[in-house]
Amino acid sequence: MSKSPVAKKHLGQHFLYDQRVLKKIVRACALTNRDRVLEVGPGRGHLTKHLAESGANVTAVEIDPDLYNGPLKVFETIKNVDVLLGDVRDVNLDEVFKSAFSYKFVANLPYNSATNILRYVICRKIRPSKIVVMLQKEVAQNIVSGSGKRGIMSVLVQTFAKGKLLFTVPPSAFRPKPKVTSAVISLDCLKQDLLSEELVEDYFRVIIAGFSAPRKQLHNSLGNGLNIESPLAIEILRLCQIDHTRRPSTLEISEWLTIFDFLRKSQSEAIRPFFPGAYSDAP
Repeated sequence: MSKSPVAKKHLGQHFLYDQRVLKKIVRACALTNRDRVLEVGPGRGHLTKHLAESGANVTAVEIDPDLYNGPLKVFETIKNVDVLLGDVRDVNLDEVFKSAFSYKFVANLPYNSATNILRYVICRKIRPSKIVVMLQKEVAQNIVSGSGKRGIMSVLVQTFAKGKLLFTVPPSAFRPKPKVTSAVISLDCLKQDLLSEELVEDYFRVIIAGFSAPRKQLHNSLGNGLNIESPLAIEILRLCQIDHTRRPSTLEISEWLTIFDFLRKSQSEAIRPFFPGAYSDAP
């Protein structure tokens, strides 16, 4: 593969070179020649090459024009690979893939934008059937954590998928070496929509509000995040049949959805100023 420009720190670039890790990622995807794949941040194309060799049709999106016009040019002659230049968050994935669960998302995500990219891909109606991505280890652990350890991203992601941590990757697998350990996670997207795409941003705001003081009891944390008095927060949770003395990290996904649905439909004047977008379709 041709020589490439140096990694750019502001893009969070750390190129994965370890062939054993690359092969483990592709095996985790269980690809066939009938599959379609979205890869974000192909970099110098090392993972792209392995994905292409599986026979799957690969759409790779690279934000760095130096890489797009450099080492990734080699894929112009490979029929089952299409490399696009740009930020994936500006790409209309609905136009590229047409229907939900018709593709798999595989990537070594840049550290500085990993969660934003994951949110963009998973929190939509036209989402993949499976996701296999590499992130910073602590972020990966948070995303797949269970009850009692959940945070903002784990609640959001687990509303759309069930996941597990597959393996960790040492800094030595990259060039340049990052200062942190990485990990690869697998997410199987839920076929049932628990939340419509147009409500995702409002739902995310409720989760953020609920975790505004994560070490405090839920009524204090939610009240602080919503900017409402504690008695009202307690009443909201009572009506949602959720113990207000619990910690935010202990709530199940179904309970977060219950809270969100209640707030979205609430006519409380105390809540509406904080969350006006949630009431657009309320009776």
